[in-house]
Amino acid sequence: MNNTAALTLKPEEAAVVRLVSDEIARLRTARITSNREWTRSIFGVLAQYAYKTLGAEACYSGGEMYDHNRAWLADFVIYKNESGHFRRLVLVAECEWWLTDLGDLVYDFEKLLVLRANYRLFIFQAKTEAVIRSNLREFVTAADHHELGLAGDRCLFIALNNENSTTLSHLWVQAEGMIEVPADTMTASE
Repeated sequence: MNNTAALTLKPEEAAVVRLVSDEIARLRTARITSNREWTRSIFGVLAQYAYKTLGAEACYSGGEMYDHNRAWLADFVIYKNESGHFRRLVLVAECEWWLTDLGDLVYDFEKLLVLRANYRLFIFQAKTEAVIRSNLREFVTAADHHELGLAGDRCLFIALNNENSTTLSHLWVQAEGMIEVPADTMTASE
């Protein structure tokens, strides 16, 4: 049963949406066109959030500040390491700027579904809002048919609309549905 009226972002999810959306806006304004630079910059912002706000570790390739932790499991991982022992995955993310084939995008999204994490994040781009919404339907279909999905599993989607340089963000929760994240959530907070 879908109860999308009750879906809301958790504070950590709202922070991730703001950080990524703000960084995408900064990169667009700076006219940076390299996919690698976009990914490195966004993951760098998320890594700083992991270390400074969550007291967690981050793993990803291409980082300058935290390069000792290379990518594993997914493009980007935030995890808790307590008393020298791995405890849990906080966030796992895939970032796909150059993939346009829907099958390739779904394949990378499905990697997130097999990982037990508090939060999942899938970042992608598409030519138009209609393509973004079509892709989102396919991602939800894939998630709904995934054998390891549990009620309450959460995934954030942040998509860059190349037609008008805006971002669309959505929250999907297993067994509850999907909502669009309001634009005012994506503006920088105090």
